[in-house]
Amino acid sequence: MFVITGDPEASHRPAEAIRIAAALMAWKKVDVTVYLHDAATLALCEWRWDLVDGDFFESYLPTLEQLGADLFIQKGSAHLSELEGCRFAFEEMDEEQLAARAAHTTNLMRF
Repeated sequence: MFVITGDPEASHRPAEAIRIAAALMAWKKVDVTVYLHDAATLALCEWRWDLVDGDFFESYLPTLEQLGADLFIQKGSAHLSELEGCRFAFEEMDEEQLAARAAHTTNLMRF
């Protein structure tokens, strides 16, 4: 499970997390869940190429979707309105659901 909390407008870490998640999924030996919290949800917006290392989002988000990764965003995110027209399927998840899922995951990485 990847919990991404960094701001992709200011840090390369969210893009790097997406790249690593896609690389793991490509092995087809692990299931990957990605949870985008707060500003990290901007990784899904239409103008993601303007973000730090935005080309990573453009390259690797389709791969994650194609390989069947579970993609979640923070429920009620302040950035939800910026995801209008998002081409990626995602679900909203609240903190309680995140905690429950994290408790049952083998590995969790926070970026």
